[in-house]
Amino acid sequence: MKKSFFFVDKINIIIKNAIKEFESINLELQNGHNEILLKGLFAYQVSKFEILMNEILREFLNAFPEKIPDKNFSVSKKLILKDFDSSIGNIVDDYIMSTSYGNINNYINKFFEILTIDSINEFTNNRIIEMKETRNLLIHNDLKVNQIYLFKCKDYCRATDEDINKRISFDSHYVKQALDICIEVTEFISEKIREKYKEYTKIKAMKEIWEYLFNSPILQFDDYWEHDGTHLLCFKLDKEKLNAHIRVGYSGTEKLLMFFILKQYNDYLVETYLDKFEYRFLDFNNLYGVRKEKYRYLHDILFKYPQLFQQDL
Repeated sequence: MKKSFFFVDKINIIIKNAIKEFESINLELQNGHNEILLKGLFAYQVSKFEILMNEILREFLNAFPEKIPDKNFSVSKKLILKDFDSSIGNIVDDYIMSTSYGNINNYINKFFEILTIDSINEFTNNRIIEMKETRNLLIHNDLKVNQIYLFKCKDYCRATDEDINKRISFDSHYVKQALDICIEVTEFISEKIREKYKEYTKIKAMKEIWEYLFNSPILQFDDYWEHDGTHLLCFKLDKEKLNAHIRVGYSGTEKLLMFFILKQYNDYLVETYLDKFEYRFLDFNNLYGVRKEKYRYLHDILFKYPQLFQQDL
């Protein structure tokens, strides 16, 4: 059973925060700045755009590690997936670092290929490449044109061989154009991810976990949780109904798992609904086999996602 999940809502938050940053930069540009501050704004907005793509890719690959190309696994993919939590995060980070620090065109192509969403057009792709290479000139060569810039930007260069060692054109108008590219592509990515992965919600993950933990007919997910398909609204059962279910047919393991789920949802439920069942005195050493595996699985899930079974406000 998988231990990492892809949440489209989390991606939406990441993108929303990036857009806010870009809008703040836009306001700063309208105020007018000297060249030094303008350089800082430009370098930051390009870096923010790169970080955004990395964050999205990291979230996706942590949930779908099978999407990492085989050549990036230094050991057996089966072995890695078996020991998921101790290794997959490092592999994802290594892959993103090695790819993003390489050829920017290849990275952009890989980004859209891995997420299996429509890619940006060639015109926009080339503008991103030129923007990043101008940032590299700013950081590493005092905005002076070099052969690296000419080679990587090709037909979208803002300079020629005659401009080698001369400073490339750089002003507020160019910075604003670059910012518009960042916003345009970010909104494009946001739209495509929402279209492709709209069903990857918190409720979807909760159901998958619940159905792995419980297989009793009196433990059906929708009988316990009120939701709209995307957000968790509330726990359905009151004290009497829950205790009636427990008395009718919960196994010891099911009581234990329910205890920890409700403890994450609301400590009040544990104190008022379940205290009399004396969960605090259960001996975990008596768990074995599948029961122990399910307990360990739930423990890891609740630790990794501390708000998963909490009500959405």
